[in-house]
Amino acid sequence: ARFGLAAASLFIALIAGVVAFGVWRAARQDDPRLRTLGLLMSLALGCWTFVAAAWPLGLVPTTGVSLPFIGGFHAAAFATLALGVIHRLLPVAATAPKPGRSFVVVVAVVLGSAGLLLARMWTLQVPQVDALHLRGHIFDSQGVALTELHREGRRHSLRYPYGKTLAQVLGLVNVDGRGVEGLQLQYEHQLSGDNGKPGRNLRLFIDLRNQLALEAALQPYLARHGGYIEALVMRPDGAILAAASLPGYDPNRRREMPLANMRFRPATDTAQAGPMIWPFHLAHGIETFGNQFLDAPTTAQIVDKLGARGLHDALVRFGFGRRPALDFPGMVSGRTYTGIFSPAKKPITAAIEKEFRRSFSEGWGVSMSQTRYAASFTALVTGSLPQPRLVADPREDWAAPATVVKPETAAAMRETLTGATRRAGYGKMGGVWATFRPKMPPEPQGDHELRYAMAALFAPAEQPQLMVFVKLSAHERLPKDLGLEIGARVMEAMK
Repeated sequence: ARFGLAAASLFIALIAGVVAFGVWRAARQDDPRLRTLGLLMSLALGCWTFVAAAWPLGLVPTTGVSLPFIGGFHAAAFATLALGVIHRLLPVAATAPKPGRSFVVVVAVVLGSAGLLLARMWTLQVPQVDALHLRGHIFDSQGVALTELHREGRRHSLRYPYGKTLAQVLGLVNVDGRGVEGLQLQYEHQLSGDNGKPGRNLRLFIDLRNQLALEAALQPYLARHGGYIEALVMRPDGAILAAASLPGYDPNRRREMPLANMRFRPATDTAQAGPMIWPFHLAHGIETFGNQFLDAPTTAQIVDKLGARGLHDALVRFGFGRRPALDFPGMVSGRTYTGIFSPAKKPITAAIEKEFRRSFSEGWGVSMSQTRYAASFTALVTGSLPQPRLVADPREDWAAPATVVKPETAAAMRETLTGATRRAGYGKMGGVWATFRPKMPPEPQGDHELRYAMAALFAPAEQPQLMVFVKLSAHERLPKDLGLEIGARVMEAMK
């Protein structure tokens, strides 16, 4: 944490020097228009730097005067333009007058602001604002409070009584008491109090007991293999009963929050599907050609019968490439090359057809978040595509599951997937699992490359009531059936 603060301090000090240099050069211009423009651009760059560094740390409000300076693309473009104006468009005049009192004041303000930011960073604490006492709280499905207020005199701060548990899901509030991450951001319009009226509480589908059992089941594998583990436990209707993204962070200790652990990976990260994709192609073939398609169980036979367009249509049928309607900010959609097969495109060549057949059949041309895969796989074995949800009582509409395949097709897929787990020694559940190294540019860590162990399971085998999805990503060789082992352990812990 101290190393990160030192690096941020050095960056801010450097930018403050650049801004001061820009002000100095602007003040030495003969042309009043250039002098004014330079001063304004330098000051604007200073404000942007201050807000861009302070906002993620919860040091400045997310509304009011700071709002125009918040935003990745526009802020970066503006900073580039400002630096260009400062260093390229403002040549120093040889006969320019010496800077006056205004220059000294401006430089003092810029350096003083940077110094104030550094001081606040080194003493970073949980935000304490009076408005928090009006903010609604988040509860689990049994009414256990997952956030609570801590009062010190008239000041209030938001605390998380269970520390790392569900930290990425619950999210954070800023220094002004407004949500900036997770559900705190997604439901800011409901949680925040306004005009003296208290905000509304949220109740999750997640049961804290299930959540603690899930994390306890995953911890041994995290300790053994390192890397990251994502897990979702869901009902067939889309209600999320437990969710984990490990390792996590403690939102009560903000000076020690590792940025890499702050993402809720099942919603915000994508991965290649690899061998986990074949059941969707098989189900699409059954739906299109009937149960006789079950006579083509191998990947090569499925590819020959469906072709590149058929393989792509299978992904579209089950929602791949579309962003899941999870009530969480930062959701991603993944990739399926939908534009290649749009009606407006010219017919693909034989070479492209061959390439897409190979890519789609092996899952290398498909990427998805775990939430996307969870919803699509649920449709595979139940026939209906659900809308995953974390909050049990949202004020907006919750769409009913959409029918994707006929009940007979879903039954055939349950039987096929149950046979696979039965042969592996797990007869009370069905599913698919794989351990593989994605075909992507290597991400070296030592002498190893990234590998995945994934599983999607359902139980009971005949009529699914519980869905479990796990993914472990690590930079070491992983056992062949590791995903199945982790998923089965999680399934057992949920009983």
